[in-house]
Amino acid sequence: MAKAAAFLCLYRVVQLSSKVTCLSLALVFVGCHKQNTDKPLPVSEVPQTIENAFKKSDPETSNVVQEVVISVSEDKVRALEELQNLSSRPGLNAEQQKAADRSFYSVLSQVQQAAAQGDPKAKEAMQRYRATK
Repeated sequence: MAKAAAFLCLYRVVQLSSKVTCLSLALVFVGCHKQNTDKPLPVSEVPQTIENAFKKSDPETSNVVQEVVISVSEDKVRALEELQNLSSRPGLNAEQQKAADRSFYSVLSQVQQAAAQGDPKAKEAMQRYRATK
């Protein structure tokens, strides 16, 4: 009887250790999986990409989209703020979120370059952006 209890205890330990091993391996594979991230768009493609992705959006979102389209060519700092607002709106579908994110990083790159070249408005925008991260 004692041998049976010992074998049962050993069986449970082996069973538990195999579950722990499988879980550990799964975590390693998930942790090592390379993320596929889309590259930022060329800034010249931002207006068209945003308009296409948000063709069927509600009127309030459409207004934000129009602000983005206008500000991309006129004021990159404002475009950055509008894109940040747009990408954080609830209810975006995958295509809209992707377009907003890629556009945001494109404009962010332009603002970073302007800040590096001494543009005070761009420097201030970068400080605000970093403060939110």
